[in-house]
Amino acid sequence: MSVKQKKTKPNFVEAAKKFKKTQSAGVERKEIKTRQIAIRFNPSDYRAVEEKAKHAGITVTDYMRECVLSGEVVDNKPAELLAHLETEKLFLLSKMSNNLNQIARYCNIYKSTDISVLNYLKQIQQSAFSLIRKNTGQIKKVS
Repeated sequence: MSVKQKKTKPNFVEAAKKFKKTQSAGVERKEIKTRQIAIRFNPSDYRAVEEKAKHAGITVTDYMRECVLSGEVVDNKPAELLAHLETEKLFLLSKMSNNLNQIARYCNIYKSTDISVLNYLKQIQQSAFSLIRKNTGQIKKVS
């Protein structure tokens, strides 16, 4: 047979002990924001602030707080930028791959490699190097 235990509400002493344990365990509590500052914008200025906050990946409140306290707002979306770069790289690489396959097919059909094919391969190589330079430059800016 199982014995049913009564659920009891924790009393004040137990709650105080639990609070003391969390404090001694190094658990930090967030400081609660209780003070407000009201600011008014005309519609166009507010849209501009909203856009900047959206671009930074934070709320308007957090954006304004960062502007006031530190004088600048750091872009909070490096992951999104990297995802965009990855998508762009994959798209361009698939296009280059398609071009290389067409050239290989041409060379296999006609059994020759003339100067125009070599020039086209050179253009593809330059495009690939340009893509690499562009992406490494953008990644360095985020870091």
